Amino acid sequence: MNLSKGSFVFFWFKKLLRFLFIIFAIFLGFVGLKSNLQVFAEGSQIDQYAKILYCKVDKFLEDNKNCPPECFDEVCSDYILAKSAGPLRLESKDMFSFRATSGVVLYRGVSEKRFAQEMKNGKVYIASGAKNVRGSGIYATPSFECASRYATPNGEVLTMLLAPNARILENSDLEKIKQKLISMDPQRFTFSHKDLIYDSLEPWIAEQFKLYFKEDYDKFLRGEMCDWKLMDSALDQVKKHPDYPALVANRKRYYPNKAAAVLNNSGLLSRFLDFDVLHSKDFLWDSLEEKDEEYLVLDPGVLTVFR
Repeated sequence: MNLSKGSFVFFWFKKLLRFLFIIFAIFLGFVGLKSNLQVFAEGSQIDQYAKILYCKVDKFLEDNKNCPPECFDEVCSDYILAKSAGPLRLESKDMFSFRATSGVVLYRGVSEKRFAQEMKNGKVYIASGAKNVRGSGIYATPSFECASRYATPNGEVLTMLLAPNARILENSDLEKIKQKLISMDPQRFTFSHKDLIYDSLEPWIAEQFKLYFKEDYDKFLRGEMCDWKLMDSALDQVKKHPDYPALVANRKRYYPNKAAAVLNNSGLLSRFLDFDVLHSKDFLWDSLEEKDEEYLVLDPGVLTVFR
């Protein structure tokens, strides 16, 4: 093919523009994946995030070395709130319906209507890191049925909208990063039973279960009591005890080892990595055999609450 000098320059200029366009598109795709979806953490990427996380954990523990362990849970929640981009967004039903097409609709079941009303007025509740499987944050789910299980007859199910630009980390990826971090310093981040949660109510509850199960108590300890109705009955019996309300009111739960508190607080670790949400799919209700989606929101600024 014969090309004039001008045609030749134009031909290669088009090739260069096409190349730059492809590079630009790839870049946008990468940024979108990182900021809007999840980290596909494998190989060197795991190493990179583990190193970042190690530095953040180390600094956080050093900054709070004088904090008593029983107060450390509140420090973790305060850190998450301090890193928020903004407060909860509050919108009317009509505006919410309009925007719901451009985000993930989430639900949150609360035990009392006053908690729901306070959240509709902008108050943020960050869950305890010592009392929840994935640590600190705002727990929500896209399943109304799942959220309803957490709302008592005196409670309510809140409807919320997750911003489409929220940075989401998959819990499975975070677990890989955590394992890499532990391997970097196993002596510091491998914990014994005494490092795990101290619960002031645990000895009393154990005694009540022993009285309830009687000769079957050893089976209960071995995990052989798989009848959920029986377990619910045991818990109901404990809650009916006249000493229960006072004991619960003064209950203390915390990690004696602050490093253990941090490593077991997936919400806090996700925030250290600058993610807004930790996403997981797990068995959220013991008596059900199906997994539910869970969104642990770490930045109230990416949530809109429907009033």
